[in-house]
Amino acid sequence: MQSCVAGAARLAVILAISGGTPALAQDDPPVDDEPGAIDVPTIPSRVINVDQALAGVSKGARTQCHVTDAAEVRVPGAAWLRLEFSDVVLAGDPAGDGAVVRITSLRDHHSQHLNAASMRQWANTSAYFNGDAVLVELLCRGGAPASTLRIKRATAGEYLGFAGRTICGIIDDRVPATERGSGRLLPVGCTAWLFDDLNRTFLTAGHCGVGPGAVVQFDVPPSWNDGTIQHPPPASQFAVDPGSAQVLNQGLGHDFAYFATSPNSETSRTPFQHEGVTYELAAAPPMLDGQRIRISGYGTVGEGMPPEFNQTLMTHVGAYTSVQGTVVRYTADTTGGNSGSPVFIGDTKLAIGIHTNGGCTPTGGANQGMSIAHPSLQAALRAPRGLCASGLSDSLTGSVFVAGDLNNNFGVIDTASRRFAMMSRVAPAMRGLAYDPRSDEFYGADGAGMLWRINAATGVSVCEGEIRGVAALVEGLGFDPAQRRLFGVVQLTGQIVRIDLASRVAAPLGAPLGGNIGALDFVPTTGQLYALDDTLTGTVLLRIDPSTGVKVVVGALGQGLTDCNALAFDPEVGTLVTIDTPTGRLFRVNMLTGAATLVGPTGGVFGASLGMAGRPLTRPCPADFNASGGVPDDADVAAFFLAWNEGETRADFNNSGGVPDDADVAEYFAAFAGGC
Repeated sequence: MQSCVAGAARLAVILAISGGTPALAQDDPPVDDEPGAIDVPTIPSRVINVDQALAGVSKGARTQCHVTDAAEVRVPGAAWLRLEFSDVVLAGDPAGDGAVVRITSLRDHHSQHLNAASMRQWANTSAYFNGDAVLVELLCRGGAPASTLRIKRATAGEYLGFAGRTICGIIDDRVPATERGSGRLLPVGCTAWLFDDLNRTFLTAGHCGVGPGAVVQFDVPPSWNDGTIQHPPPASQFAVDPGSAQVLNQGLGHDFAYFATSPNSETSRTPFQHEGVTYELAAAPPMLDGQRIRISGYGTVGEGMPPEFNQTLMTHVGAYTSVQGTVVRYTADTTGGNSGSPVFIGDTKLAIGIHTNGGCTPTGGANQGMSIAHPSLQAALRAPRGLCASGLSDSLTGSVFVAGDLNNNFGVIDTASRRFAMMSRVAPAMRGLAYDPRSDEFYGADGAGMLWRINAATGVSVCEGEIRGVAALVEGLGFDPAQRRLFGVVQLTGQIVRIDLASRVAAPLGAPLGGNIGALDFVPTTGQLYALDDTLTGTVLLRIDPSTGVKVVVGALGQGLTDCNALAFDPEVGTLVTIDTPTGRLFRVNMLTGAATLVGPTGGVFGASLGMAGRPLTRPCPADFNASGGVPDDADVAAFFLAWNEGETRADFNNSGGVPDDADVAEYFAAFAGGC
């Protein structure tokens, strides 16, 4: 997301709110005191109607961001707050001039920024904020239509206490843990953990609730000294993607949820990029042989435990007592909030089950979970959905590459199936991609304004540094291989820029084109730049002169397309292609008319920012300097030395970034002698 964070003086509307009735968190199942009850705590809170509208339109410049309306929501005495919105219309493109809602805790000043895309991902709710007051601001850029929303309700956190009930023996032996990869799942109050599927997504218990509005939190801070839970910054909170969820909730031994979350609203990182680790799944629980079981999760505390540990990450090791059918049992201590925890063998990160139920008493018994070998879970893992499946394909052969699905994957559109196939993970929010045939690498631009090089064969990426000389993000890239020129477009202004490969300084090319241009590519066969402008009436193809920056409107794509955020020239087909972001479908685009033709679904899940570029199935010969297509000959040598004598960047054959020199001559003749 391109954050809209600068602003003018705000309009403050102060809302002093009190009252309301205590309520269990959404989807809370009842807590059963009998042994074998599910391990879910009560998260004490109350829901309060707010019903405060915000609206605004900025009259300033498009490059400037202004606070157009604001409200303070205060619930005296609340430990924490979470907001729910309705009637949300956030105008503009989320990757460019889109309006943003900024919510800030008035206690610790942590903020969350929600644009139209991330507001949908968060199901019209906010992150959890510490304290009894938050400031809500509507920020808009000049030139965009009016934006409106309503603060519908606030959930205010309280503390009512909770006693442990599934401790194996008299003493609660759990201790604080610092391991990465496990998160606290709210609003129910459970544990969810990352595992090693394709996209490094989550498992938890099915009764924990992974519907709209559910949130996974990492970096959970200590609770207050009365046990009241506290929340990490929004940069450590992730909204569950309900479209990815597969859930079984049929009691002991039949209780799991497999799901993904959207990227973080503040950093665009995935949970795996945030945590850096995953857990491994065993094929099946082993037979008993004196093993120990470790349970780590966000359980509650009772008497004898520091209240600051309440629903923070704690761990304990106990005996592995039995495996019967799809139920595993053990004497590791658990309490409400441990539901969903991984069941590990000893000190490994090998999970043999998902903790779901209590069962221990002061005099015996065992706590219980579902076997990782459950047939329904294994079937779900073989057939992931939504974000869990984005990038899943059996083949990596294709001529169109994509950087930036919502899992921050880099990969290729498979030629046969037209499915998006993940090769590697790249920096968050990639928003431009261009191919350099000489080095067989892609250039990429990310959401932090950095320029990257990505190896086309391996997907390994290296950061070159910040793109300089522009006040806003570069949204699209195109590369002219003959002149070795890298182009980009600044979506906020429509300014075409030429990026120096050595200094990474972006120099303007011609006057700003305006519009909402977020996709760009260079077509070698025509020597022209092409771009997509997502207008209010539909996406339009533009042709742009790479020498002057002057545009020509080619025509509308049609097909109802309004949100195409990347463009690539497919060298194998000889035409442009794009992806319709809302549906993930691939389209060919006629370079003469702009008309789009459906190719089919890619299976990828994409957002407001991504990059596309074409690469031939057979790599071009770098020593064919005049691009004749034949075996390198004297004409290529003459073309190289002509460029070398003129100091042209395309004669920088070793890609050093400097003025062409003897090292470039040696590199060229080495390629020439090798036939390429």
